[in-house]
Amino acid sequence: MRILPVYNLSNNYLRFTFKSNDTSRDLVDKMREKRHDLDDSLTKNESSQDSVEDKISSVKSDIQTQTSQMDTEKNTINEDSQKLTQIQHDKNEEQEKLEETQEKLQADRRKLEQLQDRMSQLRTQYSKIQSGLSNLNEV
Repeated sequence: MRILPVYNLSNNYLRFTFKSNDTSRDLVDKMREKRHDLDDSLTKNESSQDSVEDKISSVKSDIQTQTSQMDTEKNTINEDSQKLTQIQHDKNEEQEKLEETQEKLQADRRKLEQLQDRMSQLRTQYSKIQSGLSNLNEV
């Protein structure tokens, strides 16, 4: 068995790995280029990741702001709802008072009609009494 020098082994490994028949130096240059390309790609990816993280942070901040605004709106709606409930309650009380007043007014009208009828009866009786007195005075 023949023993190959180490550089031949490394060349063979590099040729097999990169599927090329280039010399060691060319392969090393290609490896450097690939390494440089990978470093550039890594830098771009890191930059992109930072950008994405910044956007995520911005979106989280926007969500917190919107949540705060929603809470404020909910509080305003709840306050308005309570005011509306109070207004409705006051309206119902006023409606009940109005109905009571209308009932009292109707009762007062009936009393007035009764009094007017009674007054008419008394006038009629007065007229009869006056006629009777006149007749008595004539006799």
